[in-house]
Amino acid sequence: MKKQMKMKTITLLLHLLQIILNVANFTMAEPIYSEIFLCRKDSGTYEPNSLYKTNLMSALKSLPALTSKSIGVKPNQVTAIALCAGYLNPQDCKSCVDKTIPLLLQKCPNQKGAAAWMMKCHGCRIITFTYTDSPEDLL
Repeated sequence: MKKQMKMKTITLLLHLLQIILNVANFTMAEPIYSEIFLCRKDSGTYEPNSLYKTNLMSALKSLPALTSKSIGVKPNQVTAIALCAGYLNPQDCKSCVDKTIPLLLQKCPNQKGAAAWMMKCHGCRIITFTYTDSPEDLL
């Protein structure tokens, strides 16, 4: 009888430990800051119907996964960079980039320098900057 009671106690403790580990794992699975946007106010702004806006949209739309694209000439040159976590396949990275672009444009309207980190898309990052900026200035 005593041995059976001891077994039930051990089994109960193991189940309790499993529940605690599952809750802890679930809690840590989603980062606290899953979306981060950095709008660089000192990089200047652009007009909604300007050549810069056209170049920006062209650069963002043409981003294949894991690359950068520059479009236009100074002073309307735009460079956009897309980066994804190394374990992500190109199709999933491209999907994340496509989801992040509208959010970046919404969060940083008319800003020439901007960056987005999307943890929900496995660490996708998009950075846009002008010819006078560099990506390091945005970080």
